[in-house]
Amino acid sequence: MSNTDTANKEKELLCTKDIMKRLNMGRNAATEIMNKLNPVQIGKRKYVSRAVLEYWIKTSKTI
Repeated sequence: MSNTDTANKEKELLCTKDIMKRLNMGRNAATEIMNKLNPVQIGKRKYVSRAVLEYWIKTSKTI
């Protein structure tokens, strides 16, 4: 996980694939989480900031 973790820390915006890698889950689950976090859509992809995702991970009871 260290390779993807260090690569993701440099990026400010994370897409669904980054969430899949970081939380080790499938596409549907990652998309559900993405939709809960009020994502910004750029083109076809939705992005969420890294800080928002980390805050959600800390406060979430599901994981």
